[in-house]
Amino acid sequence: MKPTWFLASFALVLAAWPVVAQPSPIVNGVDLLTPVPPVLVQVAGRSTLVYQMHVTNFQNAEVALVRHQVLRVDRPGEPVADYSEGELTRRLGRPG
Repeated sequence: MKPTWFLASFALVLAAWPVVAQPSPIVNGVDLLTPVPPVLVQVAGRSTLVYQMHVTNFQNAEVALVRHQVLRVDRPGEPVADYSEGELTRRLGRPG
């Protein structure tokens, strides 16, 4: 009797397995790198934060950068800059 009960409960667990919500996989394969620390410079009398950010896609599918936020270190969560849509497109360069 015990082996039958064990098999029946094991089959029930396997049958219910696909119904359980699975978390979405983490997408790896996009690398962000700031090779040199940002520098504050004066341009036309205004302080401007100058930096490079290299974005490399190692996936077999296209990815889109839709927003870029620069956050303050001394005030976490407070953006220094927030770029999206046309403003983001104007600030991007694509070498090669």
